[in-house]
Amino acid sequence: MNFSFNRFGYLLKLQLAVNRKLYLLGIASIAGILLGFMFFLSYVSEFGYESQEFVFATGLILSSAVFSSTIFRQFARTDDRIMAMMLPASAAERLAVALLLAIVFYPFVFILICIPCTLLVNYINLHWNRYESGFYLPVNATALYAFLLNICIQSLVLLGAIWFRRHVFVKSAVAVCLLVFAVVLVNNGSARTMINKSRTAEFYQRDTLYNFDSAVPYYSINLQAHTKVADGMYNIGHYYHVALRPAVQIPFLLIPALILVLLWCVTWMKIREQQL
Repeated sequence: MNFSFNRFGYLLKLQLAVNRKLYLLGIASIAGILLGFMFFLSYVSEFGYESQEFVFATGLILSSAVFSSTIFRQFARTDDRIMAMMLPASAAERLAVALLLAIVFYPFVFILICIPCTLLVNYINLHWNRYESGFYLPVNATALYAFLLNICIQSLVLLGAIWFRRHVFVKSAVAVCLLVFAVVLVNNGSARTMINKSRTAEFYQRDTLYNFDSAVPYYSINLQAHTKVADGMYNIGHYYHVALRPAVQIPFLLIPALILVLLWCVTWMKIREQQL
C-alpha cells in the first residue's frame, strides 16, 4: 500500500479524536505535576534560571516518553489490534502519525504548558516571597540539545511501544537507561584510553598535567588541568573544553541521524509484522 496523505490525515484526526479525553486529562496532570515540582523547588531553594531550565529539559523528556509509550497501545490487546488493523492505513502512515505526535505535536504542547506554569510560579515568587528571578525560554543551546535528545529517546520508546505487549513504559525505560549507560561507558572508556596511551615518561615531568574528565561522543572532550607544586604533587586547576572544528563535526553528527533512521525502519517493520 502506497503512502497517502489523505489516509495520513484521516489517521491523525482519528488518533486525536479517539484519545481526546485521555490527552486532555494528561495535559491537566502534567500541568499539576509541573506546578507542584516548581513550587517545591521554590520552597527548598530559589527557582532561578538554572532550575527552570532543568525542569523544562527533564520534564520534556520524561513526559514525552510516557506519551510515546501510549501511541501504539491498541496493539497490546488482540481485539484492539484486530480493529486497528481493519483501518485502511499502511505501516508508513502509522509510523508517520506516531512520529508527528511524539516529536512535534507533544513538545509543542509541553511548551504551551510549561511556560504559563513558570510564569505563575515566578509571579507568586515576586509578590509573595519578594524574590525576582530570570524567566527561562526554550530558545538556547540547552533547549536545542533537549529537543535532539528527546527525538532520539522517543524514537526508541516508539520501538518499544510496538515491540512489547505489556508494561511498555517500564520495559522501554529500562532499554533507554541501558543504552545510555552503554554509550557513556564505551565513550568515556575509549576517550580515557586514547589519552592515556598518548602519554610518555616525559609527560609527568611537565608543570601541568591534563587528565580526562568527560566527553561528548563525536563532538568534544573536557580535560582537567593539574598544576605542579612539588615533585609528585599537583593542585587541581582549570577545566578545558576541546571541540572538533565545525567542518569536522558534521560528518560525525550524521552518525546519530543514521541510528534514528535505523530505529524508524525497525519500527516500520514491526508495524508491518502486526498487519500480517
